[in-house]
Amino acid sequence: TNNQFIKYGKRMIFVYFNNHQNNEKKIIIVYKILEKYKIILITMQDANKLDEFEVDPENNLFSFENGFLIYKNGPYQKIIFAPRDIEGEFVIPKEITHIGQYSFYKRNNLLSVKSISSKLTIITDNSFYKCEKLKSIKIEQKTKLILGNSCFLQSQSLESVEITCKELKICDTVFSIA
Repeated sequence: TNNQFIKYGKRMIFVYFNNHQNNEKKIIIVYKILEKYKIILITMQDANKLDEFEVDPENNLFSFENGFLIYKNGPYQKIIFAPRDIEGEFVIPKEITHIGQYSFYKRNNLLSVKSISSKLTIITDNSFYKCEKLKSIKIEQKTKLILGNSCFLQSQSLESVEITCKELKICDTVFSIA
């Protein structure tokens, strides 16, 4: 087994496992709280290559629900990873406040994204990067919404974007296809 260790901040350590014998790949985070370690799984840009996800049952910050890895900290709830086999329309759950970086990366059977949640405040950088069949986005938000850099970059089939909100911040290259 070939292990690579990547430090991330002061409280998390990523461990990337790549077992060449059975082609198994997974990423685990060791999360340190009050000197007690809790093992959880999280994604990075190449998470579409992962074979396994684990969340320690004692971990109260992360959950794995219906194929989605979600970070929860009080009212803040962020989708970290979407299932690779997601297809058709995705309705963002009403409690989600953020869509994480690369969380829907290369979800090529995703056709539309819809949100009627007033809690969604940010779609982060590269969150729907290379969703080749994504055709429509419809978001209804009562306050502020931020569309991060390249959040829909290379989603080449995108035909319709409807966003209703009080304030909208659009970062660089949000809808670029090149």
